[in-house]
Amino acid sequence: MSSDQALERALKVATEPADIAEIHGQLGRNKKDRWVRSWRDAKPEDKAQKALDSPLIVEAYEQYLMAYRQDLDSYYPGLNALGLAVIIIELAGKYPDLWSAHFGDDNEANSKLGEIKRKRDQIAHALQLRFDAADAPAPAVGAQEDQWLLSSAGDLNLLMQPNARRAIYFYKKAAAVGGDFVLDSARKQLVLFAELGVLKDRTEEALKVFPPESALASDQRIARVLLFTGHRIDSAKREKPRFPAAKESVAREAIRSAVSDEKAITSGSIIGVSGGANGGDILFLEVCDELGIKTEMMLALPENQFVEASVENENKTWLRRFHLQLERHPNLPVLAQLPELPKWLQSKKSYDIWQRNNLWLLSEALCLAPKNLTIIALWDGEPGDGPGGTEHMVSLAKERGAHIIRLDTKALFGLT
Repeated sequence: MSSDQALERALKVATEPADIAEIHGQLGRNKKDRWVRSWRDAKPEDKAQKALDSPLIVEAYEQYLMAYRQDLDSYYPGLNALGLAVIIIELAGKYPDLWSAHFGDDNEANSKLGEIKRKRDQIAHALQLRFDAADAPAPAVGAQEDQWLLSSAGDLNLLMQPNARRAIYFYKKAAAVGGDFVLDSARKQLVLFAELGVLKDRTEEALKVFPPESALASDQRIARVLLFTGHRIDSAKREKPRFPAAKESVAREAIRSAVSDEKAITSGSIIGVSGGANGGDILFLEVCDELGIKTEMMLALPENQFVEASVENENKTWLRRFHLQLERHPNLPVLAQLPELPKWLQSKKSYDIWQRNNLWLLSEALCLAPKNLTIIALWDGEPGDGPGGTEHMVSLAKERGAHIIRLDTKALFGLT
């Protein structure tokens, strides 16, 4: 809720359409996440009715619709608005009394449903114009197709075509590009539809084309998420030691022990999430790989900028190890193209890309397993060198009830 309040304040001062669109999109995502949590733990036979009964479904739809109206080039909120519209229309048809209960009378309920149907068709036509590029001839040799665009074209066709054939064509094209993150995102949306019994035949047919080992099929399949936060290796210029290079093996063993313990007590699948900075992040990713734990690496900035900000070190092996992780995580998500905050956030005092990155990482981890999140923090217990950092991530995680494992670097490294 505090996130919504901050976004509402930002909305009052935002002036650029792209900024307004981003705020509405974030509000839509927050409401959609809360909507899913409101029904996901219900009995299978009750999920659809609970989903329609929640006012959050319409609120999330309207926020995504406002975002798309502001920026028609941003198809993500358009697809979300379309998907929620399809769910509303189908569930309202199945449970008309539940739908009418949202309104003063049947006329008002029917009028709103008619409006959503019209908007569904308008959004679909606008998105189709954008996704025509997904069916263009193959790109030139050496160029890579846009996996997000292909997967999104699959989503659009699943939502609007009478069968799954065309959607499957695009999902297969997206899979051919390589990389699990985009396909995992698409599969999660299909699983959501399947849980609600919406577009049942199409959804079941489309899900068959996703390799079962590549996707995080649903929140229920993920028993625990390990989110890492921690110090980078000290540079030679650092006056007060925090993570001396000579202590790398000590840190690795501490991280390995913590991850191994969590794996041992977890019944079911487990996934590790982190950034890609030198020191703690890369050690965590390497340890997870050694222990057979699937990982997601997420970058605050594009590769070259991120390397300059968080990877480069006197020890050049960190750069090589970072690039090995890039190979293991193709098509990884990137928060922003530039370190400068969008205009609607620039007025926020003592706030920067790294604090925003912490919120992003934590939000993504909570989406994967909202009730089973462990934070592994390689941390000296002190404030960082600037905004963001490990202290900020730990405080955010505590507010949200995550389990915290602190690896005390002062004790581990013998520092004062």
